[in-house]
Amino acid sequence: MSKLNLILIILSLTIVSPSSMKFLTDTQSNLKISYQGVPGSYSFITSKTLYPTAELISHSTFKEAMTTVEVGSADFAVIPIENSNAGRVQDVHLLLPSMNLYIVDEYYLPIQHQLLGIKGSKLEDITVAYSHPTALAQSSKFLSEHGIATKNKLNTAIACVEVANEGDKTKAAVASSLAAEMYNMEILAKNIQNDPDNRTRFIILARSIDVPEYSKEKEYITSLLVELQEEWGFTYDVMIDIINSFELKIRKQELYPIDEENKHAKYYLEILSHSSEKPFKLAFQYLSKYSQNVKLLGVYEAKPGFY
Repeated sequence: MSKLNLILIILSLTIVSPSSMKFLTDTQSNLKISYQGVPGSYSFITSKTLYPTAELISHSTFKEAMTTVEVGSADFAVIPIENSNAGRVQDVHLLLPSMNLYIVDEYYLPIQHQLLGIKGSKLEDITVAYSHPTALAQSSKFLSEHGIATKNKLNTAIACVEVANEGDKTKAAVASSLAAEMYNMEILAKNIQNDPDNRTRFIILARSIDVPEYSKEKEYITSLLVELQEEWGFTYDVMIDIINSFELKIRKQELYPIDEENKHAKYYLEILSHSSEKPFKLAFQYLSKYSQNVKLLGVYEAKPGFY
C-alpha cells in the first residue's frame, strides 16, 4: 500500500464495522490461524482461546508464521510481541517493518509456568530444566533455589516433547499446564514464575487493515512506523513535538537499529487514538509531510493488560 493511499485512509475516515472483523464472527471453523510453536505452547493456547474452532497451523519460526498469512495460506497470525517481565520479542520487532501485514487486535495472556517431569519423577530428582530462554529467566528464582540447571530450547512445548522422549527422571520442562496434559507429563511444581502477574501481549496480524468503528466508550491504539529524515531536519525531537502538539499520548515506542540497509532511524509507535479522531488525522498529515516513510500498521481496540 502506497503512502498516498495510507493518507487517504486516514483522511476519509475509513471505517469497518466490528461485525466484519473475522475473529469476532461465528465462521471460525473456516479460518486458518498461524502461530509459532507446537501444540501446548503459549502461542497455541492464545490461538485456541481466540479461535476455538479454527484450524491452527504451527510453524517453527515467527517469520514462517507471519509469511503464511502474507501469502494467503492463513487468515491471521497470532504472534507474541512483548512480555511484562522480559520486554519486547526482538525477532517479532525486527520483522514488523518488512512484512505486508497489519495489526487488527491485541490479547494479553497470563503466563503461569509449571515444572513438568515424566511420570514417576519427583521434584527432588530434577537436576536440569529445559525451556525457552524467556521462560527459564521468568522462573529463575525457583530454579536457583532448588539447584536446577537450565538448558535453552526453541519453545516451551518443544521442551516438553524432548523431556518426554528422553524419559530421564532427572530432566524437566518449564511449560504450561496444558502442555502437561497433552504430553502426559507430571506437574512437579505449580506456578513457578518469579512474578505472579506475568503476562504476554499478543498481536493478531492480517493481510489487510481492518479499522473498527469508533466508540466513545472504548480506547483505541493506532500503530505506526515512522522513519526519521535527519538530513532534512525531521529528527526524533520534531516527531515527538508534532505528536505532543496535538495532545496525543504515545503508549509505546521502539527504535530500530541503524545499519547499512536502514540508514535512517525508524520508530515503531503506538498512539492512544482512533485514526478517525481529528488530532490524530492532523498529526498523521504532518508526519507524512516531513517523512518519506510513514506506515500505518493498524487501528484496534486497546485491551486491559500491563499498560
